[in-house]
Amino acid sequence: MEQEDGSEVVLLSILDPETVDDTTNIDDRVSERAAIQSAKEELIDADLPVTTLGIPNANRPDGIIQGIKQTNADRAYMYSRKRTPAGKAIFGSTIGDVLARSPVPVVVIPSMDR
Repeated sequence: MEQEDGSEVVLLSILDPETVDDTTNIDDRVSERAAIQSAKEELIDADLPVTTLGIPNANRPDGIIQGIKQTNADRAYMYSRKRTPAGKAIFGSTIGDVLARSPVPVVVIPSMDR
């Protein structure tokens, strides 16, 4: 289902490639995720067209950029989560990497967990 202007929402989920093989139904794996289910229900209730996409990639920022390009997105929305400065230093920042490399504008939505 598309809007009159042809737009749709794509809910992207990056999967660990070590958990995906030739028998894995990626759509089912993505749909099993609670956050994806919740977001999809909200979007459907708002009469917005929505699809899901799973991308196996060990590097989350690379997977997100791949998804943006694969879907020809004109913008991306990402939820932030609260992290300690030490956590950011050790693990890096997925959002920071995506912001620095994204070919489209990225809107960052802060977590409600405060």
